[in-house]
Amino acid sequence: MRNKENLLIAAIFLSAAFFIGPEIASAEIIFNEVAYDLSGADDKHEWVELYNDGSSSIDLTDWKINDGDTATNHTLNAPPKKNSRGSLIIGAGEYILLADDAATIANDLPNYSGTIIDTVLNLSNTSAMLKLLNKEGVETSTANYNKDMGANGNGKTLEWSGSAFKEGLIDGGTPGAINSVLSSAATLTPTPTPTLSASPIPTPTPSLTPSKNFQYSQNILINEFLPYPAKDRKEWIELLNNDSSAIDLTGWQIDDDDNSTSPQTIPENTIIKPGELLVVSLNKSTLNNDGDKVQLLWPDDQIVHAVSYSKATQGQSCARFNNGWLWTSQPTPGQTNKKSFSTNNSSANVALAAAEKINPIEESVLVENKTTNQPYATPKITASAKPTPEPQTSTPNLTASVSSPTKESSKLKTAFVLVAVLLLAGLAATGLVYFRRKLQVDSPSPDD
Repeated sequence: MRNKENLLIAAIFLSAAFFIGPEIASAEIIFNEVAYDLSGADDKHEWVELYNDGSSSIDLTDWKINDGDTATNHTLNAPPKKNSRGSLIIGAGEYILLADDAATIANDLPNYSGTIIDTVLNLSNTSAMLKLLNKEGVETSTANYNKDMGANGNGKTLEWSGSAFKEGLIDGGTPGAINSVLSSAATLTPTPTPTLSASPIPTPTPSLTPSKNFQYSQNILINEFLPYPAKDRKEWIELLNNDSSAIDLTGWQIDDDDNSTSPQTIPENTIIKPGELLVVSLNKSTLNNDGDKVQLLWPDDQIVHAVSYSKATQGQSCARFNNGWLWTSQPTPGQTNKKSFSTNNSSANVALAAAEKINPIEESVLVENKTTNQPYATPKITASAKPTPEPQTSTPNLTASVSSPTKESSKLKTAFVLVAVLLLAGLAATGLVYFRRKLQVDSPSPDD
């Protein structure tokens, strides 16, 4: 009898481990970005980005992906097989691209130097469910997408925002870098729940609506900009937070030196964290190709940072480096700035470096008694030339979540499972007690 009880209790706890284990394991590798319907031909040009949001490295050897064809799971080819490069070991906070054709994707993304793993990807242009399976064949992550989410043939990708897939803000996507929808995502402030009271509610006294508060900082800097993009692509400006605290850019503006058009206002509740890069895509053509000035303005229309440039070259961005500003043929929105490709000819390199230098005129402001949270009023300033602080080269802050449940919901599910297991154990124990008593009642007495 005692052995039967022990076996039943062991079975209960094994069942609990079965339900809880997969949920914990699924919260590390996520589908982070999907290029499912590119502008032009899709064949061999489709790719999917994975991101490790766990705290340790994961080996994807013998893992497989299902691209929506429920009957077939596709192998991840270990480098250098079929032109794969990098490694199947993905470190914490790192990215991996799964490519329909590794060589084609490497050619499509010349500015991406990370891991590319060749596999089979035949992504539907309407909708699909992607699945990632570990070497035991257990699903560790899933992602659903459909064309109503966007990025359907317009040169964009679907990016994970932390709760859903959204159309990215940058043509060609953000492979190997923080998603553009995260860089410019608004942080919502929850509305507090009103507290009920038995006391009489006094009649409110009419009052004037207070003016909106804004944050000011001298340490939000222009770090890179693209004034002359390729046809059908947008101009963009990259900002860097060199401050020691997060700054709310509500009310801040971007403009050029021509006052004929209205400046573009950065969306409300756009937060940029210390050391973080923020890419702002311009809604209309603003910067002149033959020379202009890029200006970052406070909410009170004062210029906090500006950079003047001469004639621009199509496809080249203007970026900050240790030795000043340079034109570069390798634009890196949301990533550490890169210089143009060098050649083996030293004289050609000297000529290239001379051509890249723009000798910009930088402008900034010096604030007296600066505070970071002021009412909408003009702070006291004096115009002053100021050396531009060096950009931080550390990896921008990353924020991501699993594409199925979020970590918070996973923890909540785990709690529910534990409660269910405890209830099941209690019912089992009650059944055992009843069963033992029934045996005692039904068993013949020694005196009979």
